[in-house]
Amino acid sequence: MTRPLLRVDGLMRSYYGVRAVDGLSFEVARGSITGLIGPNGSGKSTTIDCVTGFQPADGGRWTFDGVELTGARPHVVARAGLTRTFQNVRAFEQLSLRDNLLQAAQAADGVGWVDAWVGTRRLRAAAAAAGAEAMR
Repeated sequence: MTRPLLRVDGLMRSYYGVRAVDGLSFEVARGSITGLIGPNGSGKSTTIDCVTGFQPADGGRWTFDGVELTGARPHVVARAGLTRTFQNVRAFEQLSLRDNLLQAAQAADGVGWVDAWVGTRRLRAAAAAAGAEAMR
């Protein structure tokens, strides 16, 4: 059996005594397309925020591709290869979905606005690497 790409064990998060996520555990298999569904207020966004480092969890642990990311900051999680998107689906309205995702991948590679503005080699290399990864 192969190791899951994402493993979450016992995730907990409360807001002022109200338990938003209560001991959630799940695994995401490598190469799978997996959804997290539920009604409004069921803890979906809180789960994603905790796992990606945008909110602290009250308990639990998680790994991505075998790397322990429990409590890691968002930039550390992104560098490990796990990123989140926000519900604003019009980040760059003029770009395709693929190009919007490449923008996020490049940001995770440490490419900054100066690279984009000037069109540095680092930007071109990051774009090529992200494109190759997207086609895998």
